[in-house]
Amino acid sequence: MEKRRWLYLGTGTLMLLFLGLIYAWSIFRAPIGLMFTQWSLSQISLTFTISMTFFCLGGFLSGKLFPKTGPKPILFAAAVCLLAGFFGVSMMDPSAPGRSLMMLYILYGVLCGGGVGLAYNSIISSVVGWFPDKSGAASGILLMGFGIGGMALGSIVKVMIGSIGLLITFKILGIAIAVVVVLGTFVLRKTGSQKS
Repeated sequence: MEKRRWLYLGTGTLMLLFLGLIYAWSIFRAPIGLMFTQWSLSQISLTFTISMTFFCLGGFLSGKLFPKTGPKPILFAAAVCLLAGFFGVSMMDPSAPGRSLMMLYILYGVLCGGGVGLAYNSIISSVVGWFPDKSGAASGILLMGFGIGGMALGSIVKVMIGSIGLLITFKILGIAIAVVVVLGTFVLRKTGSQKS
């Protein structure tokens, strides 16, 4: 059990590292502004506000569902939201700025923000339960993974945007994040003390 719980902690931290990319909005903001010159800075920035709002709502929903369902269905739902969100954003069309702005708000703001919230709370709830003796250290490591996700992976994303373009980068990120979340779903387990 001792080794297994550290596997859960490592898996959860890796998952949160990828999910922390939601905070890397500043990396996307400039290239989106160059692609959609019709949009104002405030219109583009509203996307992050929407994503943080739905991050909180997703976390709340996850907290309500987790005692009844455990992590698996919540994480699968989160993976679907993130894949649909990032992949959908890659379909934005500069020749249709009005429709594309609504796509950005709904796909990145609502689906990606909500998906990260669902996954975040489920991962924290799953892993910290295995560390009743070190709950502060475990939650701190998980939060560190989430917090540095944008910084650690942001430079890679910036290079990707410069080399293959913004929209293809969104497509790749959607696939990569969904794969990491789904694979992590097969590893994480609830503790026996958590309600099922």
